[in-house]
Amino acid sequence: MTLSLGHIRLIAMARAFRSNGIRHGVMAGIISGLAGLVFAYLAGVLAIGFTSRDIFATLLAAATVLPLMLIIVFTLPSVLIGVLIGLLLGAVSNFSRHHVGLVAGAIIGLLCGEAVLSFVVPLILRPQSGDFISIISNRYLSAGYGLFLGLLTSSIFQRINRPDTKL
Repeated sequence: MTLSLGHIRLIAMARAFRSNGIRHGVMAGIISGLAGLVFAYLAGVLAIGFTSRDIFATLLAAATVLPLMLIIVFTLPSVLIGVLIGLLLGAVSNFSRHHVGLVAGAIIGLLCGEAVLSFVVPLILRPQSGDFISIISNRYLSAGYGLFLGLLTSSIFQRINRPDTKL
């Protein structure tokens, strides 16, 4: 049996593949997905406060409706986007000689945010006019949130995936 140059390259890539990058990427994605929920909560409280201009209505929504909506509807997509970004960052870092930077995380996050929030979530949960699903499936908001999660995941991944970090 003779091995071609393509087989030798494939074997070399398989030997060079490390699962640490992918594992660190998934961990960074979970952390950033949960941190993104906190960011979404704070942004939601500010948006309610600016639109209603009533402190009691804002406090009531911040204590009751908004946390339930984020937990029930937004937790799974947020963590899914974070894990997808981390998984892709980890896979890219395994096959690259250079460190994966913030720009790569931002681009991956933008694409994952658009894909999940603008296409997958509206297929599962039908948006109605003015409800939470129609708000988060807005292309600009989903791109902005994906960009934020991409930057956050990439920065956490860079800290976790350093050679001197032991987990």
